[in-house]
Amino acid sequence: MSNFEGGQASVPARTAVQKSFGSTVYLGAAIVFAVSLILDLATAQANLEIVNDILEAFSINSSSVLSGGMGGIIIARLPKILALAGMLLAWNAAKNMESKSGTGFTLLQVATCLTYIPMLLLIGLGALVLVAAGREVFANNFGEEAEAAVMRIAVGLFVAMILSLVYMIGLMKTYGSCGKVVKTLDGWKGASVVVIVINVISIIGRVFGILLFGIMVKDVLAPYIERMGLDPEPIEKLFTGVSAMPGILTAVYLILLTMTFIKANSEYKKNAKTL
Repeated sequence: MSNFEGGQASVPARTAVQKSFGSTVYLGAAIVFAVSLILDLATAQANLEIVNDILEAFSINSSSVLSGGMGGIIIARLPKILALAGMLLAWNAAKNMESKSGTGFTLLQVATCLTYIPMLLLIGLGALVLVAAGREVFANNFGEEAEAAVMRIAVGLFVAMILSLVYMIGLMKTYGSCGKVVKTLDGWKGASVVVIVINVISIIGRVFGILLFGIMVKDVLAPYIERMGLDPEPIEKLFTGVSAMPGILTAVYLILLTMTFIKANSEYKKNAKTL
C-alpha cells in the first residue's frame, strides 16, 4: 500500500496532479495570470479616466459614469478573478494533497463556463446574423462577391465557435478530473490532448503576431512618422513596450499552463508503468 488513501490504484493519478498542478511551474502560471489581470484592470481604469476627462471638458457630470464604469470593469473581469482564485486554490490543494479540497478546480470550471459560454453565444449569434443578412443586405447592395465574402466570414465564425466549444469541454474535463483526484483519490482522465494542441497553436500564433507587429511598427509606422517630421522613438516604445505586454504575458501564461498539462499526463504514464 502507498502513503495515499485508496492504495496503489490512486498513486499515479495523485502523483500526476501533485507534480503538475502543485508545481512551481503552475504557480508561475498563476502569478503571470495575476500580473496580466492587474495590468488589464489598470489599463481599463486609465481608459475610464480618459473618458472622464473628456466628459468633464464638455461640462458633463461624470461621477456616476466613473463609479458605474468601475463596477462594469469588475463585473466584466469576474471570470478572470474567479480563475485566479481557482488557480491559487488548485495549486495549494495539489501541493498539499491531504486537504482533499477540490474547490480550486471547481472554481476553474465555473470561470471557464463564464468565459466561454457568453463568447460562444455571441460568435454563434454573429454568424447567424451574417447568414440571415447576407443575401438581403450585402448581395442586394454590394453584389454577389460581397455576399460570398460575408458567407466565408460566417463559416469562419462557426468554425471558431466549434473549436472554442471543444476547447471549453477539454478544459472542463481536465479540471474536473484533477478535482476528482484531489477529493476522491482517483478518477484520473488526464489533461485534454485537444487543449494542449490548441494551446501550442495559440502560443505560436501569439508569438508570431507579437514579432510581426513589432516589425510593422519599426519598419512601416516609424518611418512614416519620421517623414512627417516627428520623432518616432516614443511611438516605437509605446507600441512595442506597454502595448505588447498583454500579448507577451498571455503567451507566457499559456506556455506555463501547457507545460503543466503535459507534465500531468507524462507523470501519470510514468508512474502507472511502475505499478
